[in-house]
Amino acid sequence: MIIPAYASALDVVLSDGLNDVVTIDNTILHINCKKVTSDKFIDSTIKEIQFFNSSYKPLTIKNNLSKIVLCKKLSINGKKWFRGTYNLNKKIIYLELSNLQDAEYALHHEFSSILLKNSKKLSNIKLNWIKYNNKPYVNYWTQKSKSMWNSKNKKLRSNGFLYPYCKTNFENDFNVISAFYKSSYLKSTIDKASKKYRLINKKYNIVKNFYEGL
Repeated sequence: MIIPAYASALDVVLSDGLNDVVTIDNTILHINCKKVTSDKFIDSTIKEIQFFNSSYKPLTIKNNLSKIVLCKKLSINGKKWFRGTYNLNKKIIYLELSNLQDAEYALHHEFSSILLKNSKKLSNIKLNWIKYNNKPYVNYWTQKSKSMWNSKNKKLRSNGFLYPYCKTNFENDFNVISAFYKSSYLKSTIDKASKKYRLINKKYNIVKNFYEGL
């Protein structure tokens, strides 16, 4: 299945049941992408993929993303609460089909990781970014945590974190703000938060500068 994109094309594949192994930040991740056995949620997901795809220049997609693999269910190291993940070397995003209608956000979130890690400015971005944390990252997240990943908290935002999930690490923090910025239906949320919270505004400016020209 091919999604047209101006002068390029983005390959979108329905999983026939596959496993992948990636290493992210020195951690080995075993990805299981279950076979898609029905057309449930496919049409709505394709529409969101088109929104995602059209928000980047064709060359950005061509250089950084070869394929999106749609999974009936997605798990990493046996844990089943993931919406998406990526393989940096293969330039693949894995996405679980869902009725949540947030595929656009999930794709921007995962693609942000790929773009960030492919950037020559990664080290400088990270150094500048963490200056706007009033609290350190706490790299701990569970199935229970997932239910409140996007709960609003004024104190949290005053400390520079848009949502609780942002506190887990730099990559997730950057990805959340990036995905809110790039997702058509979420941009107003980060716009409002950046006007109210100084540290979030600083991070938001870094994100906007990063995506300029992409």
